[in-house]
Amino acid sequence: MNVAFDTLNASRRLRDAGLEERAAEAIVELVQSAAHFPDISGLATKTDIADTVKKADIADMATKTDIIDMVKKADIIDMAT
Repeated sequence: MNVAFDTLNASRRLRDAGLEERAAEAIVELVQSAAHFPDISGLATKTDIADTVKKADIADMATKTDIIDMVKKADIIDMAT
């Protein structure tokens, strides 16, 4: 996302606020370079990742039917021994 940034106006405002010219220019350059950083708003957050892991864990869990089938098999094995 490109943002229009009036570097001359920003530098003037910083100097008017009492900053030395070199400091004002350095700040303006930093702000201008920050405007060129990539957009990271679409990256997953820790919460997003945790939610995905929880969903995967839930999907991997056995259903009630699976548990009943396992119990039946265990009962059959116990009866056979």
